[in-house]
Amino acid sequence: MPEEDLQKAQMLQKQLEQLEEYQEKLDDDIEKLEEAKEALGDLKSGDEGSRMLAPLGSGVFVEAELTDASQVITSLGADIYEKHDTGEAKGVMDERIERMRETREEVGQTKRRLQQQMQGLQQQLMQERDDA
Repeated sequence: MPEEDLQKAQMLQKQLEQLEEYQEKLDDDIEKLEEAKEALGDLKSGDEGSRMLAPLGSGVFVEAELTDASQVITSLGADIYEKHDTGEAKGVMDERIERMRETREEVGQTKRRLQQQMQGLQQQLMQERDDA
């Protein structure tokens, strides 16, 4: 029985570590979305013609000229994109941020449940060790 409990404790520990990593990724993604939303708010219709750096990916940028500050393109996922005016794009970002925060909370609840299971197992293992 103690060997099975030890394996279960190790499995719970691994799951907790994975959930922690996922929470950290969600935090990073939320932060990036909030930064993008802030940058979007800084765009003004008078900014047309401004020079800027446009990301190509993997830290590579190209110098570009802003031609229309009222329209942006957002990713829907799976290489699908959609054009929005800046107000709609902010709404899309707000929805994504909210979904990520909800997911983060669900992950936190799962972590707390697993931590309780882990504590119970640790107490059980200590009791079995003391009884031996």
